[in-house]
Amino acid sequence: MKKNYRNNKQNENKFVKQIPKDLWAKYTLNGKISVINWVFDERANHQNTLVLTKQDYEKAFKALQEGTFYYYGETLAFILAALNKYSIKGKTVCVFGAIGVNCDAISLAYGAEKVYIIDYNPIVSEHPQVEAYNYETFEEKNIKVDVGISISSFEHDGLGRYGDRLCPNGDLKAMKKAKKIIKKDGLLFLSVPVGPDCLVWNAHRIYGQYRLPMLLKDWQLLELFSEQSITYAGLPVAWPVRQPVFVLKNV
Repeated sequence: MKKNYRNNKQNENKFVKQIPKDLWAKYTLNGKISVINWVFDERANHQNTLVLTKQDYEKAFKALQEGTFYYYGETLAFILAALNKYSIKGKTVCVFGAIGVNCDAISLAYGAEKVYIIDYNPIVSEHPQVEAYNYETFEEKNIKVDVGISISSFEHDGLGRYGDRLCPNGDLKAMKKAKKIIKKDGLLFLSVPVGPDCLVWNAHRIYGQYRLPMLLKDWQLLELFSEQSITYAGLPVAWPVRQPVFVLKNV
């Protein structure tokens, strides 16, 4: 879902094809995590303002009603199943990252009162119940929400794919930010690639027996939505991988 361009002055537009030697141990947990090279240079893809129009929302709502809404393959079924069980009606929702009208429209269709989108790129939403911010502005406003939704977002943080600053623990920092934004006892609907631990440089992370517990630390797992049982056995692969939805409680 998230394909962001990070405006960090220190490393703006910096692109690194290989893991820097001085960061290799931190990125791989001292070699516990396998590395597969699959390099993308998408620094310039998201520098312009993304406008989410009224027409975009109308199309999304219609598609959701007709069962023709397409968003992130099988993960869509998981998030809808999770929202059917864990109601967000009348609640405030924060969507982490956006490439179009998707989780914001889903949240409104499931009765959310207000939706905030946070992204590193400039976004404008024409829907009266949706507000979009960058992280800095959102933090300045000190907005707290009942629910967070992050679909295929945090696994990209800190890899430099979109010009963002290299940070071995970028994903873990993103989870800490989410914890500050979501109210105590609030929920986070989280989807990341799951399987044998792997760092697919610089595309994404895949979470297994080593990295997944680190990502979910300090959250209470309420339920996992997936068609199949999660397994960490086998050889690491870059893609395709399963992306279940974790329902987490901010404890």
